[in-house]
Amino acid sequence: MRLRTTATATAAAVALVVVPLSSAAQADTVKPAKKPALTAKAAPAKKVPTKKVPAKKVPTKKTAAKPKVVNTPTPTPTVTPTPTPTPTPTPYLFPQPTDIAQIAPAQHASAAAVIEFVKTQLGKSYKLGGVGPTTYDCSGLMLTAWKNVGVELPRTSGQQYLATIHIKLEDIKPGDLVFFGKAGNQHVALYMGDNKVLDAASTARGVTYSDLSWSWYTKNFAGVGRIPTP
Repeated sequence: MRLRTTATATAAAVALVVVPLSSAAQADTVKPAKKPALTAKAAPAKKVPTKKVPAKKVPTKKTAAKPKVVNTPTPTPTVTPTPTPTPTPTPYLFPQPTDIAQIAPAQHASAAAVIEFVKTQLGKSYKLGGVGPTTYDCSGLMLTAWKNVGVELPRTSGQQYLATIHIKLEDIKPGDLVFFGKAGNQHVALYMGDNKVLDAASTARGVTYSDLSWSWYTKNFAGVGRIPTP
């Protein structure tokens, strides 16, 4: 049913007249399509700019880095082998004569004169078989020195060894004869004191002083002979 509204306004009242429509008229009337209800679109939310607050840096306390412990293997100490000391060879002493005097006899009175004579021959040349006055061998020097004071000695050192009285080394005195080699047959010298002898040593050295501590003399020592007072 369609409503037709007639309004007449008066000062006192308002009359409303409702006129009913016929069915045909109602049929001819096209009902308007319902408009979809309008829904209010929500206004887009305004983007509120956010102020970026920088994150506060919390100061970190720097700790010193711990040194890495490296397990270095302890080096094995090098052991230097102790060198084996070279043994000092025991000097070979020729067998001492069995007739060593337990009490050494007194020296010949001319022993001091013999010492002075051989000193005058220092520096002269060595020559095998030499008996002076310019060249000597070892026994030739002893032969001439003692002959100079009137004592005759045999020619060779071995013979002189047999001709003298054998005494202990601790009893030696200047003027005694010192022998080397087996039975004194290798060398002879005149003892001058303080462990030294004077001898016609060799071609290279001539008539000179030698020390009884030298290796050759120590190794070849045979004994001490004394010419006693007649």
